[in-house]
Amino acid sequence: MMASIRDSQSGIRTLRRAIYLLVAVLLLLALYAQMMGSVRYKSATYDEQTYFARGYAVLRTGDMRLRLRHPLLTNLISAAPLLLLPDLSVPTDHGSWTSAEFHEFSAQFLWDYNREWADQIIYLARWPMMLLTVVLAAFVYRWARALYGTEGALLALGLIAFDPNFIAHGRLANTDIGATAGIFIAAYAFWAYQRRPGRFRLLLAGIACGLAQTTRFTALLLFPIFGLEMLVAEWVRGDGSRWHGLARVAMILLALAGISLVTIWAICGFAWGPVDGTGLSLPAPDHWGEFLSLVHRLARADRAFLMGRIYEGGWWPYFFVAFAVKTPLPTLVLIVWATVRGVRHRCLLRDLPFVLPVAAYFAFAVAGNLNTGYRFILPVLPFLAVHAARLAPSATRFLVPAPRISRYLLGVLAVVLVFSTLSVYPHYLAFFNGLVSPRNGYKVLVDSNLDWGQDLPGLQGWMEAQGVEQVYLSWFGIAPPEHYGVRRQYLPGWPPFENPSLRVYHPERPLPGMYAISATNLQGVLLEDPDTFAFFRALQPMAQIGYSILVYEVPASAPPANLALGGVRLDQISAPLLDNHLVTNDLRLRWFDPATSLVLMSRRTGGCYYAIATDRPPAESLAARFLSDLQPVAGEPGFRIYPCPDNARINVHLDMVAASPVFQSPEVEFAPDDAPDVRAPVSLPASFDGQVGFLGYELLTQSPAPGKEMALLTYWRILERPEHPLKIFVHMLDDHSRIWGQHDGLDVPLAGWVPAGWVPGDVIVQLHTFSVAADAPPGRYWIEAGLYDPQTSERLPITGGDGPVSGNRLLLSEVFVQ
Repeated sequence: MMASIRDSQSGIRTLRRAIYLLVAVLLLLALYAQMMGSVRYKSATYDEQTYFARGYAVLRTGDMRLRLRHPLLTNLISAAPLLLLPDLSVPTDHGSWTSAEFHEFSAQFLWDYNREWADQIIYLARWPMMLLTVVLAAFVYRWARALYGTEGALLALGLIAFDPNFIAHGRLANTDIGATAGIFIAAYAFWAYQRRPGRFRLLLAGIACGLAQTTRFTALLLFPIFGLEMLVAEWVRGDGSRWHGLARVAMILLALAGISLVTIWAICGFAWGPVDGTGLSLPAPDHWGEFLSLVHRLARADRAFLMGRIYEGGWWPYFFVAFAVKTPLPTLVLIVWATVRGVRHRCLLRDLPFVLPVAAYFAFAVAGNLNTGYRFILPVLPFLAVHAARLAPSATRFLVPAPRISRYLLGVLAVVLVFSTLSVYPHYLAFFNGLVSPRNGYKVLVDSNLDWGQDLPGLQGWMEAQGVEQVYLSWFGIAPPEHYGVRRQYLPGWPPFENPSLRVYHPERPLPGMYAISATNLQGVLLEDPDTFAFFRALQPMAQIGYSILVYEVPASAPPANLALGGVRLDQISAPLLDNHLVTNDLRLRWFDPATSLVLMSRRTGGCYYAIATDRPPAESLAARFLSDLQPVAGEPGFRIYPCPDNARINVHLDMVAASPVFQSPEVEFAPDDAPDVRAPVSLPASFDGQVGFLGYELLTQSPAPGKEMALLTYWRILERPEHPLKIFVHMLDDHSRIWGQHDGLDVPLAGWVPAGWVPGDVIVQLHTFSVAADAPPGRYWIEAGLYDPQTSERLPITGGDGPVSGNRLLLSEVFVQ
């Protein structure tokens, strides 16, 4: 009978162990599934490409010249799967490799040299980090099980498997999850050594500690943490002299440090050499060079944001607020509950191996000057999960008067945790715990707490669903929006993709259209003017993409007006001036350099104005023809507003230049005299690939002299908006097609989008000036002109007004050098 009972109990225990093991495996799979399922919805975040590009460059070349102020190991882990793509190119022939400029190098690696592989590269680089996160969760389970049994281990594992912060950072190819795993595993290995001392366990602890050092330099804190743990243990033990205990602690720390150094040296390929800036030759010189680079970097205080306040450096409430609003509420309740129980039962000294790292890393973050994200306190979470494991029923059965209530409460908290985490899928980075909702998170925290450049695919999907063709975009990220199908016009932002001279944004009177603004830029954290987007901060967004990109629609206040900006930025014009004189925010913008060009706008709708900088007046040849009798209608310091010239005046002048002689000829060796058999007149306008029509020209210099300036004006009408910017070439050729003077350029930039920038119907007048070669012999010369794409250097083909014209250039009038 007793044997039967024992067999039955043994079977129940075996079944229970199998169920527990199955639950543990399911929790690990749930963690992996959440990372894997959500990663496809997210674009490359701010730092990812720099890390795996550096790692891949080291794996392929062995050269560690790119300094990121971080150790190497996580970069190598992320980059290792990229070796499965044999056709990847390392841009060692690019200037960024020579200069070791890692931002530019990584952009070239991912978006230029290997553009067709970009999505596969990003996925493969993230995959090892997801596996490492699962390994970290398994170690949390193992440590908690050793302390609090299987039920405690399952509780700790559940807190990790459904922690949105772990899921968010575990799926990214950054250093954060690698450092968290390295620090926790090293702490576990040292705890295992302390529990059962032995040389092999000391060796494992030293290797683990060394590996942690090669993930992030904050792992150096492990040495004082371990030292303090051993000192407390010696004090509690009290079984020998004080000096003997101190000597034992020192010997163990020295052994750990020695093994760690050898591990670091091995990761760095057993290199030995000089450390930059020190004159010392050491093992793993690049590792210590990175450390010194980080020390110099920490001397710089970056801007940060917390609850509406922008400041520089560190502010002590930052990480307390971040922890309070981004840690799931059930986790917070369990941490407080476990702490109270530990204090009540005087367990905290026993819990020192996982309580002390929490205190040390949290204090280090609070005392530091980098307030850029919750990720800097990510290493405390696995330790807190082990700390909370004491509350599992198996651990509290004899400590809580009503264990059934404890079980029910744990069950409710578990359900709330799972529900709150899954409800934010796939936007785990933007998780807030209910004290602040994800929709209002940007009012409390930004940067990597919420907005790290991850939501371009979401923006593209929203635009497609809403039928939005293009947006004004202020983007806090380094992935190119066009890769994800986002058609955009850049606004001020960080990084500064926008060309400020072609700015399309007015902070008080934004143009009508859809605006997509990253939360970090909306708050102006890193912008030159933090109030750049104050106009939008006062509005409610019409949509939030992944909670990190806020979308607004600005309507037109009145019918449109045309405004050409000559050396003036739109945001230099005050709002009252716009209201009083242009009377609308719906501005059809053009840009031109008044010293060398002019755009004659086709006034199909609304008023027509020029804003011309007073320090860059129009060229005399342009002003005399079109602007001489115009009076400014308004002005402010630095610029004046002029009305457009009368259409009749423009048309009379265009008719005159259309009479200019223009020829087509395939000649390379120019025949004497008129040569009508090879040189035929062209009727104007002449169309260049249907995009731009040549209207005529004026020679401002009839008989240039060697070494002197040659000048002419060319006239062009925009027929349709080109896909790429174009340039005009003007060459002065002798009868053997040798170039003796030339000008390449076009100072009316293709910017904005229709109906701005190059608008069909507009006429561009370009002033060309160049020096005739000083050794140019006297005689006849030809002026040839045409258009080309500067990206490819290919000339545009020509079609004449009366039919096809072969070739890609026009011959203008002869000139004679005296």
